[in-house]
Amino acid sequence: MKVTCMVVCGAALSAGMVVAMVGTGSATPPVEPVPLGRIRDAAAPEVAALAFLHGTWRGVMHGDPVEETWSAPSADSIIGMFRWQSEGKTTLWEMLSIKAEDGAAVLRLRHFGPDFAPWKGECDGVAAMKATTVEKSKVVFTNASDVGGLSACTYDAVGDTLKITVSFKDPQREALKFELKRAR
Repeated sequence: MKVTCMVVCGAALSAGMVVAMVGTGSATPPVEPVPLGRIRDAAAPEVAALAFLHGTWRGVMHGDPVEETWSAPSADSIIGMFRWQSEGKTTLWEMLSIKAEDGAAVLRLRHFGPDFAPWKGECDGVAAMKATTVEKSKVVFTNASDVGGLSACTYDAVGDTLKITVSFKDPQREALKFELKRAR
């Protein structure tokens, strides 16, 4: 059967359910709602352990608003986005993925300019940063490769605060430290 439409019902989402309608162009009754908890439960253990990242987190960096959003773990992955704004305009985008690979969670990220053009230094590939520390509400991703300029990314959630530390291979470059609050 060819899928011609998929609709997610906002009312069902607010009730913690996902509803999909699939059809061939003719009227087809909706399928039974799938509880979001069941989707999350199906996540690979490597990414399920990082469910604490799920949600939108906001803060300020150098006087500019920043925001990071993570999906709930599902199957073998989590997807995220980050944006940095200044003077009412987006100046940086970042797409992030965490995927279960060979028994570990692996983070990859790619930066984009305000026009969504990828940073030139990342056009030839991005580092696969393996989770080397995983705790209840903390994960450290480490870059053991020669690719990219990052050495590690740490995510540490304490209550409604997410602390992110981005460390660089260049010892002269100071780590970036973000302190974001869970959006309500």
